[in-house]
Amino acid sequence: PGARVAITGANGSGKSTLVKLLCGLYAPTAGSVQVGGVDLAAIAPAHWQPRVAALLQDAQLFELSLRDNLRAGADLADDALWQALALVGLAERVQALPAGLATMCSRRHPGGVEWSAGEARRLLLARALARPADLVVLDEPFDGVDRDTAARLAPALRAHRPAAILVVVDHRPEALQVADRVM
Repeated sequence: PGARVAITGANGSGKSTLVKLLCGLYAPTAGSVQVGGVDLAAIAPAHWQPRVAALLQDAQLFELSLRDNLRAGADLADDALWQALALVGLAERVQALPAGLATMCSRRHPGGVEWSAGEARRLLLARALARPADLVVLDEPFDGVDRDTAARLAPALRAHRPAAILVVVDHRPEALQVADRVM
């Protein structure tokens, strides 16, 4: 608990597969993934998945309200959403929107917003950070984010939920600033 780990490596080396194994989305074809000495295969998904918050490399925003995008099926209070938005530096931007958290994430809806690639990535990061999890796994959290924003995000990620294990998979230098250990 409290570990901050960065996983780096060349494209195609299996980093994203490792993320999906940790989240319980893939089963290993050989060996095992263990949690506290217990094979993850022996833990019911309904017991494991609430303990994990993840930002997957291919995560997407849905054409729903910002609130629904950040909750993504979880029962989270607005306070948790605002804290996560503040952490990723988007709280003021969302507060300035006439509908706030009720803003639709598409211009195809009245009053909806098309987010930039960097903003969308930070919203997806906020989705993961809003969850009360023991393991936070972030696959390329700095993708599409400019250097200044990434430099501000790195220490915030490092300090977030200090009792949780944080695993950051990224090749950018900011990932190393988050970590105590680099693999």
